[in-house]
Amino acid sequence: MANEARQGYVLLAEKTAAEALANELQRQLQAADSAKQSLLEQITKDTAEDAQREKDREQRIFEYEVRLSQANRRCTLDRSDLDAILRNP
Repeated sequence: MANEARQGYVLLAEKTAAEALANELQRQLQAADSAKQSLLEQITKDTAEDAQREKDREQRIFEYEVRLSQANRRCTLDRSDLDAILRNP
């Protein structure tokens, strides 16, 4: 009878430990999911901001080219020239 009681206690202890492990893994999974969601939201926000900055930059370039054109001037630099300038300060 004492042996059966010990076996029952061991099974209960193992069950309790397994449940605690399962709960901890679930908590970690939820924390990871929350962190992933936050990162995805930040990436979406950053991507939108980058796109807006690029759009603003392109608009400023266009406006500058219009002003040059109105003054009968031209800027013959193209993207490859700008890249070369930026690479060799």
